[in-house]
Formats: sequence, C-alpha cells, structure tokens
Amino acid sequence: MNIALYSRKLEPKNTDSIRNLVLAFQNRGANISFHQHFHAIFSSEVSYFSDELPSQTDLVLSLGGDGTVLETAMLVKTSGIPVLGLNFGKMGFLAAQNDSFDEIAEAIMQRQYSLESRSLIELKTPNGMFQNHPFALNDITILKKDRASMIGVHVSVNGQRLSTIWADGIIVATPTGSTGYSLSCGGPIAFPDSPIFIISPIAPHQLNVRPVVVPDHAEIELSFKEKNIQFAATLDSRTEWFDSNITLKVKKADFQFSLVRLPWENFPENIRKKLQWGIDIRN
Repeated sequence: MNIALYSRKLEPKNTDSIRNLVLAFQNRGANISFHQHFHAIFSSEVSYFSDELPSQTDLVLSLGGDGTVLETAMLVKTSGIPVLGLNFGKMGFLAAQNDSFDEIAEAIMQRQYSLESRSLIELKTPNGMFQNHPFALNDITILKKDRASMIGVHVSVNGQRLSTIWADGIIVATPTGSTGYSLSCGGPIAFPDSPIFIISPIAPHQLNVRPVVVPDHAEIELSFKEKNIQFAATLDSRTEWFDSNITLKVKKADFQFSLVRLPWENFPENIRKKLQWGIDIRN
C-alpha cells in the first residue's frame, strides 16, 4: 500500500510518536511518502512531495487535528483518495485517537476499516473567488470587516426568499461542519451522512432568527443589503475579501471526501466523548 503522510504543523514533542507511527506501517510493508513538512524529522533519502500527492497514492495519513484534515481535503481534491486523520491536536472529530499505532497500522494494512463519504460545499461567484479549489468540507462563512457594524444578508433557497438576517455574519455548514463553527452559533449536530446543509447566523440582532436546515440538493443564494462594502468569505481555513455588490451561490459539490473510520470508532461515541454530551451522575 502506498501511503502519503501529511501534517501542517509538527510539534517537537510529537517527533518520537511520528517515527513510531511510520515504523508501524513500514514493518507491515507500506511504502511511505512524506510531505515536505517532515523534512526535519526524516532523512533526505526518503520521498517528499509538496503541492501534489505522489501518483499511485492509496491512502493519506493526516497528522494533527480537524484543521489538518480540512487542509488534507485540499490536497486530495477530487481524487477520492481516502484520508485517515490521526489526532495530534485537540478535539478531533475528524481525526482518530492515536493510542496504538500497531493496531492502527494493522487495521489499515488489512483493510479492516470503513469509508465515510462526506459531502462538500461549492461556492460559485461571478468574480471567480477561490479559483484553485472553491470547495469546503466544513463550511462557508461570511463575516463583516468592521467589527462595529452588522451586515444584512438576503438568504434565498432555490430562488425563494427565506429571510434577511442582520448579524455579524452567516454560516452555511455541511453535516461534517455541524460540529464546528455552526455548533458554536447554536446550530444542530448532524450525523455525517445526513443529506442537509445548515444555515446559521452569527450573533444575530433578531430574536426570531434561528439556524435552519435545508436539503443539500438546494442552491442557496446570499446577497447583501449594503453595497460597496468589503466582506470576508471563508472556505474552511481559507479567506478571501470580496465586494458586497455580488451574489454568492452555494451548492453541493459533485464529488465527495472519503474519510477512513477504524473498526472501534463511531460518530455517537465521538459526540459523547469529545463534547462530554450527556455527562450526568445519573448515567
């Protein structure tokens, strides 16, 4: 099996763990390619890559937290190459715990895992924002530039006006992104295979405005009350500024992200453990 190793930030404290992880896979016959970030840890004799994955890559190991997995989605793009996130970060909804590298390597090399197909959001704009990859695994957010003012966002779904929201911004999240920024803004938690998008206002100045769930086959349009103002659009961790004269269109991407799940993992357990949901002395 040809495995590519990616991480965006390598903490010195994790050096020995990363070496042990690589050894666990190599001992089972895996061919490892390293992203250039690993140059300080491994000798120059190994294979490195930067912006493009090596050809014939079968699987990508993403070492870090959820942010690293989101960046890895940028790396695999539309290829469908499966990604296993290993949690070297904080919470890690998308990344597995790294308690036993031998067990993880054995499960992967024996193909004892499942694949979850995660939907992505595509952003369409008249000015071609995010030209290289106008997609997001978690969410798209629209944020004001001036912290002292609100923005008015006209929201339409399939050409039908939904509402005008006055807020600090607005989020359109996938089910994967439901445990991210959308959750912080009062949005619901969605199971990963739910065919939905979640529209959540950020600090709305309207008591009657709440997050809303729409089917993921819908096209969402966002236009703006005030014109000639600079707003920020983010796709996961990437940001571009745009003029409020344009209309943004959000739809489901025509490809999916393939996330590896190990046999001992499941979404309800992740919710209970990582959000400490239902922690109660009576339970």
